[in-house]
Amino acid sequence: MAERLTVITMKDKSKIYILLFFLILFFLSGCASLISRRPPEIEFSKKYSLKLLKEDCDFLFQTYEQVHPNLYVYTSENVIDSIIYRFQNELNNPISSFKFWKLLSPIVSKLGDGHTYLSFPYQFRKMYLDDGGKIIPFDVRIKGNRLFVKDNYSSDSTFAKNSKIVSINTIPAKEILKDLRKYSPGERLEFKNFYIQMMFKLLIWAHYGFEDHFKVEYISSINGQHYNKIFLGITLQKYDSLFQKNRNFEKKSQYWTFQTLNDEKIAIIDLNSFGTSDDLDRFNKFLKSTFTQIQHEGIQNLIIDVRGNGGGDNTIGEALIDYLATEPWVLFSKADFRLSKQIKAEYIPWFLRWMPIKPVIHIISFLYTSMSIETVEIVSDSSDSQLLTIYSKPKEPVKNPLRFQGNTFILIDNGSYSMSVMFAAIMKDYNFATLIGEETGQPANPYGFNYFFSLPNTHLRASVSAARSYRPSGRVNGRGVIPDFEVKQNPEDLEKGIDNVMEFTKQLIRENTENAKTAR
Repeated sequence: MAERLTVITMKDKSKIYILLFFLILFFLSGCASLISRRPPEIEFSKKYSLKLLKEDCDFLFQTYEQVHPNLYVYTSENVIDSIIYRFQNELNNPISSFKFWKLLSPIVSKLGDGHTYLSFPYQFRKMYLDDGGKIIPFDVRIKGNRLFVKDNYSSDSTFAKNSKIVSINTIPAKEILKDLRKYSPGERLEFKNFYIQMMFKLLIWAHYGFEDHFKVEYISSINGQHYNKIFLGITLQKYDSLFQKNRNFEKKSQYWTFQTLNDEKIAIIDLNSFGTSDDLDRFNKFLKSTFTQIQHEGIQNLIIDVRGNGGGDNTIGEALIDYLATEPWVLFSKADFRLSKQIKAEYIPWFLRWMPIKPVIHIISFLYTSMSIETVEIVSDSSDSQLLTIYSKPKEPVKNPLRFQGNTFILIDNGSYSMSVMFAAIMKDYNFATLIGEETGQPANPYGFNYFFSLPNTHLRASVSAARSYRPSGRVNGRGVIPDFEVKQNPEDLEKGIDNVMEFTKQLIRENTENAKTAR
């Protein structure tokens, strides 16, 4: 075969030079912004005056209003304003930034947007643990308004998994859940419960100040008897040691894993997170290796598990969809996007800010996603911000010799959030896969595209959504992504190593295989 020669004209060289010039400017602009936006340190012992605290509160909600496309969509502005007014009038004495977080975080959570929150100040928890502070010696599972033991790190065998917790330090379990839900961001109760399960040890310490003694009233799952016992807290080192003995720790600590059930020709991708843009190269290598093996072994059934996946970077999701999509697709049909002064400073390099907004949006979309923008509509325009509606252009399936041609099944639950929701919606709306499990923890048309910032005085970190994306079908009903087959996990079965959702999926595959054989 003759070697093909590539001729680069002077015009092509000019284009390359221009592209390199803009890339260098973008890189330098990004480096400068990273240096200038390094979060300031929180001062542990400092107490802030009422004036400074009110300044921070005002700054927080002013930023939220300027950046969020529809801040009061779940809770009215009048309700939030009245709560803030009471809060500010009840501030009597100077307090620490940690105490300020405890008072302000529940107000932010009332907004009901899982991407709009006041970050937990982990620095205080770390200082407490570094000084020898103790951790509550068990993890919990929530079922409705009831608390159960998920994992027990004490030596008491009666305090076994699935034991029902009646109270902790004389506070009824129902009241504990009510108190901790105040700190939980999110639109749906199911996700709030999921969040509390993950954050239980931190939140119960932050809210109640529980430290090294825990009086627990419980009904043992071993013998059904009622107990009142005191459990001593454990150190961080001991907790880490005991936690890592959990049979799923190694698997769940990884962003993604792959396995095949050779006897049934089933492949399973366990996707615990969509990671960050820094993970894209590693994920692409994982995908190439995974789908090469799937093709080599002739596997026709693929299970992708995004249960408990809190989201991550959209480019990771797009890379996976490129192995599954069989027709043109969009990440979102449209998006409402607030182009505020904060977002401009964060995402638009200084050398592009003079340009008209529509060309800038096209350039930015090219830099941050593989999706193309079809049209941009300016809904409202002011000196501080512009509300835009952006429509995606369908993306043609890329040429991919490893594209999966078999049957795909996506497992979802209340812990599926953010990018996991968008991924599930795409797979459902285009019939790329069958969805199994429970409704996702976030609505199918989610708010997101976080803007992070620090409060000027206490230096607490905050996040706010700058956009709302709409699923490919454009359907809006306030619900999460609904599975094709609703299957709820039985906690008792899970502790025995039985995954109800996975087992249902395997059985469905077996039945489909048998039906296909019969049809032939």
